[in-house]
Amino acid sequence: RFGLVGEAERLRLREYGAVGEALCYVYSAEGRLIDHPINARVMSAPLEAVVAAPIRVMAGGGAAKIEALRGAARLLKPTTLVTDETTARTLVAAEAGAKTR
Repeated sequence: RFGLVGEAERLRLREYGAVGEALCYVYSAEGRLIDHPINARVMSAPLEAVVAAPIRVMAGGGAAKIEALRGAARLLKPTTLVTDETTARTLVAAEAGAKTR
């Protein structure tokens, strides 16, 4: 959106399974960092430090963000999620379905 990653690289990241970014780290719907050189170039707080924090608030919502929010939740393990009711229900249903498989 801000032009930091070109369109060709964004499409390539999608081919690698990228669904979102947290602190500039690109991750998959499964909550794993994408094996791509872009993650080696990140100048941000290490994700391990974020996950180690006692309180982790994640905010986001909307149908277009479900896959990204699911991956971010798996990656960051937030203690609090701020979202809309429809997104929350969809995320909870998806996790319940994943656990029964």
